Amino acid sequence: MVSIGIEQQKLQSIINISLLVKLVESYEQAFGCSVTFSMPVNEIQFDENFLSRPLPQENRLGRRLLEDECESQHNEVSAPESLAQICTRV
Repeated sequence: MVSIGIEQQKLQSIINISLLVKLVESYEQAFGCSVTFSMPVNEIQFDENFLSRPLPQENRLGRRLLEDECESQHNEVSAPESLAQICTRV
């Protein structure tokens, strides 16, 4: 009975290693580079030019509205308060 348990553990280890190898191979195929797991840091390297490319799902109108709203809120928070605003807040 003990030997069956050991054999099952060995088989499970082989299956796990096989699945891990397939996973790594699929990542390497998808990304076109080597992939390493269990590293001390996470890192992704890519060409800086990708940052200036538009996203395929880009919504220019939505982006402009959100940028305008962000700017409005930034100006509101950054603007010095008037005496009336300070008194109202207190």
